[in-house]
Amino acid sequence: MGDRIGMVDQISELPDFIIHHIMSYLSTKEAVRTCVLSKKWNHLRTSFPILDFDEIYFVGDLAGRYSYYIDWRGKRRSYKCTDIFTRFVDASLLRFCELKVSMQKFRLSMSDFCVEGVASLLDKWIELAVANEVQELDFNVATDGDSRYSLPATIFSAKFVMTLNLSGCNLEQSSDTISFHSLKKLALDRVCIGEQMVQQFISECPLLEDLILSPIWDVKRVCVSNLPKLKIVTISDENSTLESIEIVAPSLQQCTLICRDKPCLIDLAGCPHLNSLELRSVDIEILDLISKIPLLEKLIIQGCKNLTEFEFSSDRLKDLQILECFNIDVIDVDAPNLLSFSYKCEDSLSFYSIKGSRRCACKLKFLINTDLNGVLFFTWFKLIKEEFIGVTHQVKELSMSINIMISSDSFSLDEFRSSSPSLPREVENLIIDVQEVPPSKYAALLDCLLWVCFPRILSIELKRRKQSTEFIKLFYEKLINSDTKCCNSHIIKCWRHYLKGYKIESFVPYNNPKPLRADNLMVELPRLPEGTIWFQLDWCFFFTY
Repeated sequence: MGDRIGMVDQISELPDFIIHHIMSYLSTKEAVRTCVLSKKWNHLRTSFPILDFDEIYFVGDLAGRYSYYIDWRGKRRSYKCTDIFTRFVDASLLRFCELKVSMQKFRLSMSDFCVEGVASLLDKWIELAVANEVQELDFNVATDGDSRYSLPATIFSAKFVMTLNLSGCNLEQSSDTISFHSLKKLALDRVCIGEQMVQQFISECPLLEDLILSPIWDVKRVCVSNLPKLKIVTISDENSTLESIEIVAPSLQQCTLICRDKPCLIDLAGCPHLNSLELRSVDIEILDLISKIPLLEKLIIQGCKNLTEFEFSSDRLKDLQILECFNIDVIDVDAPNLLSFSYKCEDSLSFYSIKGSRRCACKLKFLINTDLNGVLFFTWFKLIKEEFIGVTHQVKELSMSINIMISSDSFSLDEFRSSSPSLPREVENLIIDVQEVPPSKYAALLDCLLWVCFPRILSIELKRRKQSTEFIKLFYEKLINSDTKCCNSHIIKCWRHYLKGYKIESFVPYNNPKPLRADNLMVELPRLPEGTIWFQLDWCFFFTY
């Protein structure tokens, strides 16, 4: 005990700015607890220039829930907690402002049932933050319906603010003067703002480097220009109101555009140094757009329903991702410097060709659904093995989500092996999500999977408790009871003959990325939460291509 007190005393001898730096790594709750260490720590907590207030610490499970979903007991509890929270914020701000020091950060997060009745306090807190030269202002008021908080005009005079994050509020008051001369990052999320105000914001922020508009309502046209330092832009039109986006930014490097499948004119010709572009749900001629971006190195295309063919060549492209473009039929890419390719689909292609660097690592994800109108399971496996993996230098990750919807879809390893006699390819990580598969097909499914590829790591998703658990049990039994007499009549044997050893590497829960040991898998399996089980497989030889 004495040693611990001595250690605290030694830390207390550090200069104030170092202790403040230590506090910056603590959550608000943890930082408050330091007050009990000593009078000095209590004083330093009061003068700590990062003021972070989140109602979740006060209202608990009611945070973020709309008021009409809460019963009268919950409402009474939330009103009481909100009153305590607002008193705490008010007192903390006033104590800090009495010290007459600059405020590094002010963050406030409140939900809709807290807003009513406290608008005057919210105005006051913003005024105090601006008066104390706040450098980072993060204001999140998650509201519902008409009960939206309108920001005061004071916010336009925050001339020291470098980062401004506004969420869930109204910003419709026009201001003749906007003094955001130090602003480097602006993020407007679910903010009601007029088109003229958006353009005024942009024109009055000469040092802006990062702009996020996600989403903004009732804005038909966004024109970003006269921002010589702008490097990152994100624009999301979730409400389908945007008709045109024009960006003229000579220093722009990264751009993300989300348009919800509504036609929208997009002009990026004024961005000569753009090297990273993400397009989600856009309804435009994508090839025409990217052909005017000569330095493009990273391209992500996701959820673009009208994209049917992607034929593209580039000497600079290094990272290409085509995800959930479910109507695409042709992919033909010639990119000699391509290092990474990711593809996610739920239907077959009529043509597929990726010509990249020999060091190109591919990530392929297939949503395999076999129904009365779809491609049969057997056909899918042959397609993946020969058309995708067979023409790819290096597959880093192969992921398959499998639904077998019709019982008449029969398949077997012998049939697959006869149709596709080539040896399985080497894959770094095979990820399997068994969704709807009849248990009678588990064994054939496993054999066919391991005739597609030999993975170094086999990852099985534990999502749907019954299906996943039974499939994992079957695989585990096959591992510990290897039958090497199953392929006596075949020159090329099945996977059992080439497997030298295995190890249950770990279990990774979805809600916690930290891996857990699962040494006694069969005992622990019924109690495991949703997550991924990793098996490390050691093959008796590796292929070279």
